[in-house]
Amino acid sequence: MKKLNILIVLFVAVCISSCYKNNLLDPEKLPASPVAGEWWVSVLVGSDDIGGTRFKIYTYNDDVNKDSIWIDDGENIFGFKAKAKADFAGKTFAGTNSGNEYYPADSTLAPSVTFANGKVLPKAAHSKTGVVCDSIYMEVQLAGDPTTYILKGCARTNWPDDDY
Repeated sequence: MKKLNILIVLFVAVCISSCYKNNLLDPEKLPASPVAGEWWVSVLVGSDDIGGTRFKIYTYNDDVNKDSIWIDDGENIFGFKAKAKADFAGKTFAGTNSGNEYYPADSTLAPSVTFANGKVLPKAAHSKTGVVCDSIYMEVQLAGDPTTYILKGCARTNWPDDDY
């Protein structure tokens, strides 16, 4: 009976402690939160929309450098995942010849990416259904390609009707 009581107490203790919400990983408390997110973007060259639709990209914190973010197109557009320096207070970012994690340096396929004029504008865009959301803008150049691509769009709302 004594063993049963000990097991019951341990079980209850585990159940109670598992309900504790750990706020250490709260996304709002991470340095990159002002510019981090999932985004639906158009791809333009000049004013021409060359993609014809919206593509999902991601911006998220870099676990090593507290002043950098990852910009990742999830291989949905060109296939790039590279770091950019960020000013979180100003909601801007840029990076020159950042190594492309999808295509290593020995590859002939865009081994590096340059990001310029990157910025997030709070509540400056509208989703597919008209929901007000943050806007993102950046100019992208892939190594070996002289074209400057403009990626611009809005934050993903996570509502199915807003997905492309």
